[in-house]
Amino acid sequence: MRQNVTMPGKCKFQDSWLAKDIYKDWLVKDMHDIHFARCRACCKSIKLQAMGEAALTSHAGGAGHKAAVRKLLEGNLKLMNTAGQKNRVFNRADDTKEQVAICFQRVALDRITGRDWSGPHHSPDTKLTSQNAELQDVTFPAAFFTAPGCAVQDISSFSTDTTTQQQQRALSVEQQQHQMKLLEWKNRMKLLTLEQELVREKRRAVKQKERAFRMKKAYYKAKLKRLGEDILPPSSSSDEEEKTHDPTG
Repeated sequence: MRQNVTMPGKCKFQDSWLAKDIYKDWLVKDMHDIHFARCRACCKSIKLQAMGEAALTSHAGGAGHKAAVRKLLEGNLKLMNTAGQKNRVFNRADDTKEQVAICFQRVALDRITGRDWSGPHHSPDTKLTSQNAELQDVTFPAAFFTAPGCAVQDISSFSTDTTTQQQQRALSVEQQQHQMKLLEWKNRMKLLTLEQELVREKRRAVKQKERAFRMKKAYYKAKLKRLGEDILPPSSSSDEEEKTHDPTG
């Protein structure tokens, strides 16, 4: 069978990569260029043209990337816990609304019949008596009763509470979006700190190599001098190069 072979320099993003366990937590498709991918944890673009999936594997093996993914997963877990708590609060509010609706129905029934159906002795037949018994078993919040006849608070107060809950929901969504943006920029700052530390380590390694080179050169000069070999003076270009590498002189 004929296989589709991607030519070097023509590698494109494959949607199947998004389902792989090694990529699914951080890989994002670049909507503007199919020859690039994006890392959600590091906030970087990954060039695919030359290496293809090997570029993703190479990026995933970096220490800075692993630390950024760890922070991203921790932030997602915190957001999920916060959303779960908010959902439980909203469910309790919905239960309260259902109880209020049942109480409204009882008040409407009292007004239509002109009787108080909360007492079993005022029922016209046994069927309604059993229905009243079931209604009496329902537990309502104490804030909705002001008299034995199940007098409900003013409807305007209930609508005010509903508006307040809607405002609180909108405010919580804005807070959640703000937390996500804050977490994203914190991750960028931590990644920048890691990159800065890597640059410092590279500079220290270069300085150590230069110091070892100077010590070796001085040792060779001393050895040749003891053997009676005349050492030619270094050229001006080499002197300038040593001064450049050794700012202390």
